[in-house]
Amino acid sequence: MFAGNSYRKALFTVLGLALVSLMATSAYARANGGYIDVTKHGETAASVYNGTANTTVAVTNLTDTVTLDVWATIVGTTPQITGFSAAFYSSADAALPSWDPGTGVITPVNNNAGLLKANLSLTYAADDYLSATRDVGTSQDLDGDGDLDLGRNSSIGTADFVNNAAGSPLGAGPAPNIFDPMHIGTLTVTGIGVGNNKHGVTKIFAWGKPGMDSHWYIDGTPYDQQISTGLIVTIYQTATAVVGPTLTLGEATPSGLLGGTGSTGTIGTWEWIIGGITTGLTGDFPNVSWEYCVDTLGLAPDATYGVTLNLGSAYETGITPGTGFITLELTPEPATLALMAFGALAMLSRRRRSA
Repeated sequence: MFAGNSYRKALFTVLGLALVSLMATSAYARANGGYIDVTKHGETAASVYNGTANTTVAVTNLTDTVTLDVWATIVGTTPQITGFSAAFYSSADAALPSWDPGTGVITPVNNNAGLLKANLSLTYAADDYLSATRDVGTSQDLDGDGDLDLGRNSSIGTADFVNNAAGSPLGAGPAPNIFDPMHIGTLTVTGIGVGNNKHGVTKIFAWGKPGMDSHWYIDGTPYDQQISTGLIVTIYQTATAVVGPTLTLGEATPSGLLGGTGSTGTIGTWEWIIGGITTGLTGDFPNVSWEYCVDTLGLAPDATYGVTLNLGSAYETGITPGTGFITLELTPEPATLALMAFGALAMLSRRRRSA
């Protein structure tokens, strides 16, 4: 039987153990270790730790500026951190660099096809607990895709990397909750207006400098190893469908191009609809013939039909379709008219001789 303060102390201990157990089991599966997470601005430490933080950001223009949050997350029962060294990349995908431990050379993946290119810069938070050392990293193009990343392509030394360290081991978040990821600061992503109109997308992620420059403790055991890439942000340009100018089809001009060149955004699929009929035409410059419209789709000559362009994207739904008009006209060319007239005269002459 517990009495007074002894009972309350025992109850507090039991509840504390239950809370630790609950938090350990509710987090999404990540191995024990250190991570640098990048998320949409305004997310909470709990959402970062549980893997539910928002990591998708939409922009309207290729030159828009986005603010993201950077977190240091140590996964373990009683995690502590002393610091980390990492590079940050803006890339068309999240393929991680390779490293040659013999030479120290770091080789990022260059994949700039259709990339929404963006320059990166880091600002530390006022409440960043790793405040003894604060290097914001050197802005330079690490992966050859034409925008500015943070870091360098050599693991020898820590110069040019984002270096953040404390004077002594800290819990990975504001005391007393050591389970919270630590908010390091904000990452400014500035679009530089390069890319193409179908795949305006980029991935923003951190990659720890290899060579044992990140330091943390789990259950009192020190770890000196490369910090891992955590949550990755996808920034995409919103898509808008715009149909081009009116297209007139006739026998004299049997084919033409539908214009979807005004379309922008992270477009993965096109669907052209003429007169309410799904055509099967794809791409932003599909070629359409008079015969296809009349013979295949069954559209009537000398009629005007509305054209709708529906776009598909891997990053958003409900893209507003653009509309335009296509005019079909049966206008025989002069040479065809002359041939028809000659044929009629020949038939009339034959009939007269037969008579």
